[in-house]
This record gives sequence, C-alpha cells and structure tokens, in this order.
Amino acid sequence: MIEDGVFIATRPRGLSHQRGGGDWSPSPPRGSPSGAILGPMAQPLYGMHGRMVARPGHGDELAAILLEAAAGLQVDPECLLYVVSRAANDPDSVWVTEAWTSRDAHAASLENPGARDLIARARPIIASFEDRAELRPEGGKGLPAQSS
Repeated sequence: MIEDGVFIATRPRGLSHQRGGGDWSPSPPRGSPSGAILGPMAQPLYGMHGRMVARPGHGDELAAILLEAAAGLQVDPECLLYVVSRAANDPDSVWVTEAWTSRDAHAASLENPGARDLIARARPIIASFEDRAELRPEGGKGLPAQSS
C-alpha cells in the first residue's frame, strides 16, 4: 500500500551528474539561500541508522515494504531523510538511514495508521535488528542549518 505519494532516492531524470560540480540533486541558484524550509531548530535533530536482517530469501520483500514507508514519508515535513539501502554481499540485509526534526517527530510517525500497517507486514519477515545506532545529525547536504 502506498500512501501520500512516492519517494525513491535516485537521480531525477534530466539532471546531469555534472550540475553543481557532481551534485545529483537540484540546487538553488548560486548566491541564493540554501533552500531549507525549516527555521532554526529548538532541539537537536534526531537520526537513526540500522540494519534489518530478513528471514532467508525475504530481503527483496523487506526492502519493498521499507520503500513503501519511504513513499509515505515524502509528505511528512518532520522527516528530513529516509534512505533504504541494500548490502552488496548480503541479500537479506536492508539498511535504513533516517533524519528527523526531533525524536518526538520520529515517535509520532510510528503511530500513523499507514506506518503501523507496514510494520505489521514487515514484522513476520524480520529475523533480527542489527548494527543500530541513534544519532544526532550535525548537518550536511539535505539537512537544515542548525542554530548554535
């Protein structure tokens, strides 16, 4: 089930890898503001990076469910980044990297009925959660500037 649009982290059609000195994404014109839609943050950003290991032979199915989650998050302004990646040498491992405006925003996203449905679909095919880290994103391409 896909809700609220589609988001897939790939190079948009028609953009050259040469634009912006190798930048795959659209960028604001030189000399313009960064384009960040968020003002200064009252609290630090919240991030997570982790690996889910699917039951043998279910890596593709797990990745597809997580990509549905990414699609649903496209319209959530509190979700700054949600990237699903696959391990080149392990077909059943799926990595997810997330950045949120706050820990509370992440927690609230898990209460969304669409998210709860995806979690229920994924749970039976997940063998384990590995290599999980909670992070405080400091900044970088795609993230809003942090106030000091």
